[in-house]
Amino acid sequence: MGRLITVEELPQYAGGDLKLDSLATGMPEFRMRVFRYAPIDISVPPSENFLIVNYREGATSMNRRVTGPWKQDQVGRGVTTLLTRAEPSNWVWRHDIEVSHFYISPALMMKTASEAFDRDAERVELHDLVRAEDPVLAWISDQMIQEVAAGGPGGRLCYDALALQVRGVPDLRGGE
Repeated sequence: MGRLITVEELPQYAGGDLKLDSLATGMPEFRMRVFRYAPIDISVPPSENFLIVNYREGATSMNRRVTGPWKQDQVGRGVTTLLTRAEPSNWVWRHDIEVSHFYISPALMMKTASEAFDRDAERVELHDLVRAEDPVLAWISDQMIQEVAAGGPGGRLCYDALALQVRGVPDLRGGE
């Protein structure tokens, strides 16, 4: 396997306007960022983290290729895209969008899978989904954004609790 890009390197390949970053919460194994993007056609190298994209504003046709043929679907508010780690990807969309990204470290994902299945997970991958709808995940994303943006003293605790909830979403546990 070649070199994997970090969360910090992603904007070099998928440049957008960074609106918010949860780095100050001190939880690098589960990081959230909010970006506003113009239409784009990009190739992204394999990432060291799993990626969950929650669409917040705008709607567009999303075209993406990970392995195999291109996949296409409509995305907009309330829709989630999943991307497993360590796979290069191509993305194309034609309208402005705002998204939140959740970056989940492999160690945290393995711990989550092991807890979910009550045994040690040997391997975890996210399903390659361009479009998934989960109102609970969209709500959690909105709450996390509010907590990080407010920056209050209880924000870290609330962010940690919400991160635990995201890890419990069944479609995001991956497989062994």
